[in-house]
This record gives sequence, C-alpha cells and structure tokens, in this order.
Amino acid sequence: MTIHCSIEPQAMTKDEYHYLDHDVMGIIFSIQNDLGRLFDEKIYQEAIMSRCIEAGMEVEAEVPVQVKYQDFSKKYFIDLIINRRIIYELKTTMSLNSKHRCQVMNYLFLTDFQYGKLVSMRTSSVKSEFVTTSLTPRDRERFKVDQDDWEDIDQDSIWLREFIISLISDWGMFLDIALYREAIEFFRGGEQAFTAEVEIINKGTVLGTQKVNLLNPELAVHLSSVKSIRSYKDQLQLFLVNTSLKAMQWINLKGQQLTMRTIRP
Repeated sequence: MTIHCSIEPQAMTKDEYHYLDHDVMGIIFSIQNDLGRLFDEKIYQEAIMSRCIEAGMEVEAEVPVQVKYQDFSKKYFIDLIINRRIIYELKTTMSLNSKHRCQVMNYLFLTDFQYGKLVSMRTSSVKSEFVTTSLTPRDRERFKVDQDDWEDIDQDSIWLREFIISLISDWGMFLDIALYREAIEFFRGGEQAFTAEVEIINKGTVLGTQKVNLLNPELAVHLSSVKSIRSYKDQLQLFLVNTSLKAMQWINLKGQQLTMRTIRP
C-alpha cells in the first residue's frame, strides 16, 4: 500500500459517534477547567489521553500515517484516535480556520476514517468543529482528466503531465494540495531546484521578486484547488504577463476533476 496507517478504522453510526464524542468532549472541557487555556498542545494531549484511558477508552496518540510514491515518502502524525473510531486534532489557537479543517479532512481521506473533531484549547471555552466525509477510497480513485488546453511544450511538460496522472491514479483525489506539490518538488530535485525568485515587472519597472515553482527557467508550474477555472485562469495570466516567463503549466485538482491547462502571457 502507498498509504499506510497503523490503526484500522472501526465502523460506527452517527448516533454512536455523538455518544462517544459527548463523553470525550466532557473530558476535554474538564481538563480546560482544571488546567486553564495557556498550556502547550502536548500538555493537553497527554491529559486527554490519560483521562480517556481512565474512563475505559482505547486511545492512540501521535498515530503515524505514511504516504509513499516510488522514492517519495511523507509521514503525518495524528494527535489522537479514540476507540479506533474518531480522530481528534488539537490546537492551541484563538480561532479555527480552513487550514485546520483541511488538515483533519486530509487525515480522514488518508486513513479512511469517517469522523473527526477539531478542538481548540486556547479559547475562553473549548471550541470544537465536527469534520466528516462520506467519500470512500473508491470514490477518491475515480477522476476525470481535462487536458484539452494543455500543450506538451517540452520534455519537462510531458514529464509533469504523465507524472501527475500517475500520482493521482495511485493516491486518489481530495488530498491536501500541498502533498501533491511536495511529491513533484521531490522528483524535480528538491526545493532549490524547483523554486526560484522571479522578477515581477510592470510597465518596465521591476517591482521585486517572488518565489515561483519552475519546471525550467522559462516554464512555471502551478497547482491549485479552485472551483472557478475561468476566473482563476485570468489571474494566472495576469501574473504571467508581469514576468519574463514564457508559459505556465497549471494543474487544478477539485473534486473528481483534474484540469490541466497551459497558460501563456
């Protein structure tokens, strides 16, 4: 398997989820009452694990999830898995945001768990968000490719097109976009080879430089996960116009649609 988690998820109904989560969140609230809200995440993690075990629950902490593709390997660590049924991701931040939610969703997709909970211990009262998915591994393996506007400009472009289709065929869709980008970066020789400072030039004036992922000195590559293909394409063209780059190979992964476009100034 190219994606491996040491904990096999146990099936549960939504009612069973709410029953278990009610008990776990009761423990989490009691811990904040006892400890306050100013400790590091690891302190809360240890306290939750200890009290849940005392309550008769099965708890695993820092559960490793390994993702592989050929020579590429990345390991994630899930904060807590309780009763082999619910993933809990702890934060010590004043607000939960979309990045945090995407992190939990990414864990669900990687492990095939259905239920997750995002919890912040820093707020005046514990804040939490329910995260779930009904997508199965088979759902994630199904995807359509739209490459009508893609140009095989050079061998680098051919490599990228073939690589991303092969990678998604292996891992499936819906994972964190940064993971796909990291895999490309790895096979392109690492960050120093894949990322460079590009001059931003508007009406003859150099405004500065910005880091851009490059397949070669004249060809950028951009990965995204956006709904509006047309409007985002317009923005990429505006970006390209204000550089000396010849073209950009754009890959957008959204839902079960892989869209590949060649953008020119």
